Amino acid sequence: YSTPDFVLRGTYRPEPFVCKDCGVAEVWTPLQQKWWYETAKGDVFTAAVRCRACRTRERARKSAVRRVHLEGLARKKPRVS
Repeated sequence: YSTPDFVLRGTYRPEPFVCKDCGVAEVWTPLQQKWWYETAKGDVFTAAVRCRACRTRERARKSAVRRVHLEGLARKKPRVS
């Protein structure tokens, strides 16, 4: 790994990307990058890949999958030896 570009520049700049789910062209703003790297402590080698709508949809999908999984575990009877 090398030093990320924004570290070498000392600033964030708008980064265009295409949403991997819906194909919409978006821009990852410097303010969003600052939040991701400095507040959320996101990995410096990551970048935005989904638009806001697809991120919301993906978060809801993962939450539903997690809920179903936990409900299944709760229904599962423990084995008695």
